Amino acid sequence: MRPDDHEIHDTALSSISLPSGLRIEILYVDGEPFAMNEEPGTRDETAARSDAEMLEALDNLTICGSCGSPLVQPVDWAGHGADAWRVELRCPECEERGTTLIEDGLAEQLTLFHERARALVELSMIRLASDNAEQEIERFARALQRDLIVPEDF
Repeated sequence: MRPDDHEIHDTALSSISLPSGLRIEILYVDGEPFAMNEEPGTRDETAARSDAEMLEALDNLTICGSCGSPLVQPVDWAGHGADAWRVELRCPECEERGTTLIEDGLAEQLTLFHERARALVELSMIRLASDNAEQEIERFARALQRDLIVPEDF
């Protein structure tokens, strides 16, 4: 590759404030989170096991034990000691509520989970608004072509 030949990637930077007050910046390259300090294949089995345990704990916080809905949300957070949080959770489908204590690491993962979910909802809203605007423009253009809109309409 010549020095002036570079691949072009879509990049975005997201900043997230965690309940602990920690602020994290995530770099996305081509839509995927990019870890600057992690080379492919460098994670050991203990880290993978720890990740699996974290995901299971996260599922326990985000999936309703009563109805199975994946929409459980924290409605209140309060610090509990130096490294834990008391979190009140609510299922929007069956209205089941519960309170649990979680460690900082899991609280940070729960915050990231909900930040990602919020971003997906925002993206869906933007796409829907764009699609609706496009359809409205197409209908307006067809009406103009068919002389269905006259100056008196304004």
